Amino acid sequence: MNAPILKLSLIITINFNYKYLNMASRYREQQRERALTLINNGHSIFDGATGGKVFRKEGREYILLDGMKNLFPSIREEAIEYFTENKISWWGGFSPSGHVLSSQIACLNHLFFVRNDLDAVLSLLKVINPKK
Repeated sequence: MNAPILKLSLIITINFNYKYLNMASRYREQQRERALTLINNGHSIFDGATGGKVFRKEGREYILLDGMKNLFPSIREEAIEYFTENKISWWGGFSPSGHVLSSQIACLNHLFFVRNDLDAVLSLLKVINPKK
């Protein structure tokens, strides 16, 4: 590949990566701010938990002191039992993460309650692939 084409290719790649990473960072920050508002206002979604757990040597307001309260109350006990019985690891430790942006917690909170409902699961999958 000649030098001008290689240079153009690198510029395009760098610009694309910067734009993508910048969008991802903005979204993550928006969600973090949204969660902080919920925590600081004592919203019931976190069952009264407060933030400030130490992570990477600093207290982080977006990490709940009690990670159990990051799971919806209606699934909390059953999800803990399910993970224990099936020897599933919790991200970052031995119990649910208090990190309010945890993808593992988000998946559990959104999908755990439908796992035994075949119709609900099929409805969700049809959104992803309506042909089946």
